[in-house]
Amino acid sequence: MNCYLEPNIYLLHLIILIMSLALLSSYLQLLSTSQDLAAISDDGEPRFLAPIPNLTVAVGRDAQLTCLVSSLGPYKAAWLRVEDKGILTIHQHVISRNYRLSLITHENRSFVLVIKNVQESDRGGYMCQINTVPMKSQVGFLDVLVPPRFEPSNQSWDQMVTEGYNVTLTCYTQGNPSPSVKWRREDNSEIIFQDHNKKYSVRSIAGDSLTILRVTRIHMGVYLCIASNGVPPAISRRIQLHVNFAPTIWIGNRIVKGSVGSSIILNCHIEAFPITEKYWTKGVDNIRLPESSSKYLIKSIDKLYKSTFQLKISSLEQDDYDDYRCYARNNLGFHEGVITLNETDEPEDDSDELMDNKIDSTRGELSSNSIDSHQTISGRKFKETRSRDKKRGIKDSNGQQLDNNVNPLQVTFVVPMLMIIVKII
Repeated sequence: MNCYLEPNIYLLHLIILIMSLALLSSYLQLLSTSQDLAAISDDGEPRFLAPIPNLTVAVGRDAQLTCLVSSLGPYKAAWLRVEDKGILTIHQHVISRNYRLSLITHENRSFVLVIKNVQESDRGGYMCQINTVPMKSQVGFLDVLVPPRFEPSNQSWDQMVTEGYNVTLTCYTQGNPSPSVKWRREDNSEIIFQDHNKKYSVRSIAGDSLTILRVTRIHMGVYLCIASNGVPPAISRRIQLHVNFAPTIWIGNRIVKGSVGSSIILNCHIEAFPITEKYWTKGVDNIRLPESSSKYLIKSIDKLYKSTFQLKISSLEQDDYDDYRCYARNNLGFHEGVITLNETDEPEDDSDELMDNKIDSTRGELSSNSIDSHQTISGRKFKETRSRDKKRGIKDSNGQQLDNNVNPLQVTFVVPMLMIIVKII
């Protein structure tokens, strides 16, 4: 009897051992999936483990949007564009034809949408969706930073306006965030404004447009429109402002002296824009002079709306002593300036100018230490006048040709003495 029961006890122990191992295996499996079990909702369907983080990426960089799901089971996750509901991926497959899109998955829990070389068109919402009933989804947003750029425009960047009118320079830009725009002159000079008869100037000014009231020639030049939004690089554009106005001419020295055989340069200063024509003439007949010859050479030194118009006369002769006129003309008007060329026997110096500086402008008198010098200058001027009279064939009261060798002081004192003697007789 005892022998019969002993094998049954062993069998019972074996059954108990097998059952214990099965329970232990189930328990271990339960532990390994405890995280999933804890995430399972009451109805047993999958859910999202974390929200999709919003991203801000500069254009040209890569972006990754992550969707975490628990206990997906037989269900599938997909990525869609919010704006057009276009399907990008389903489960582990990329559906979109956009070659810049790819998908990274891990253990049926993590679905990462990768967008390479992000473009401005990629900005918007991206939805991660699970095909439960009803559907479950969450959305993450991608913002794309774009450096500033200028809006396309049919308007010419160079502007032209008549002096006295108003002008507005515009510079419209795009970018994300919206760029800020400021204006300044290319040469760093100040921008001059006039508002209600009050003038003021600034180095730079902000805004998409720059308005200048009652434009003058001093506003002419290059203006820079500079745009920035914190996303490199900042950009700038040159806008040339042309101001049209009638010519004006001023002459520094209206009487110029030169000796026979020497060369001399006559300077005529012109302000005009545009200048359609400028030239030199000679004499009362206004004979137009050639730009280049053995006798004459005409040269213009131009800077913006100002120009120094020069006439070089080589190897002076008696016939060269005459009046010379410079002319400037455009469609708004014309102007002329006159320079008289006189003969002198002495090299030209700055004595006259130095003596003039000694005049007391507040009293209109010569300073005491300049009287003798002034007399000398007056004598030389008298001599130059006599020389010019000789060239023109002027004779004295006796019909004799004037002699350049006559001392001007002799003339000054001898003539009054002769008059006194005549009265006495």
